[in-house]
Amino acid sequence: MDSDAPPETDSPAPPRGLRAAPTFTGLAAMFSAQVAQASLSAYRRVLDPPHDLNGVWAQAVIRAAQEQRQVAVARELAALLLAILLFIASARVVLRAPGAGWLWRQALVAQLLLAGSTVWVERFMAPARRRAFFEAARVAVGPVQPLSGTGSLEETLRALLAFSGAVPVIWAAVVALLVAYAFRPRVRAFTG
Repeated sequence: MDSDAPPETDSPAPPRGLRAAPTFTGLAAMFSAQVAQASLSAYRRVLDPPHDLNGVWAQAVIRAAQEQRQVAVARELAALLLAILLFIASARVVLRAPGAGWLWRQALVAQLLLAGSTVWVERFMAPARRRAFFEAARVAVGPVQPLSGTGSLEETLRALLAFSGAVPVIWAAVVALLVAYAFRPRVRAFTG
C-alpha cells in the first residue's frame, strides 16, 4: 500500500434540481430582458389605429404606459437590470463558480421584490389602461369583437385586466419557490 497517496473521499452529490433551477432562472431572465427591452421600445412608438382586439389591447397597454411614463419605464428598467443580474448569477451557479450561490440567491430575492412591485404597477395602471382601451376601440379600423365567452367589450376588458394582474402573481409564486429552494441549507452549502 502506498502511504503517500491521498485518501479517497466521496464528494457529496449535488442537491436535486441544482442544474435545472439555475438553468430555468437563466432562461427566464433572458426572456424577461427581451420583454423589458421590447416594452421600452414600444413605449416610444407612435401608434396607428388598431384593427382588432389584440391591437386595441396592445395600444391600451402602450398608451397607459406613455401616460404613466415614469412608473412604466422605472419598472421595465428594473426588470431589464435584474434580468441581466439573474442571468449572470444563474450562469455562475451552472458553471459551479466559487461562491456563485450568494449572488444567485440575492438575484432571486430581487426578482421576488420586482414581482411584488409589478403586482402593484398592474393595479396602478388599470384605470389608465381602461381609458386607453375604450379610446383605442373607438378609433379602431372596423368593429372590435369581444373575446369569445364574453358578452361585451367591458367584460373582455375585465378578463384582460384580470389576466394581466394574475401573471405577475403567478411569477411571484414561482420565484418564491425558487428562493425557498436556493436558501435550503444543502443548496447553500453546495453553491457557496
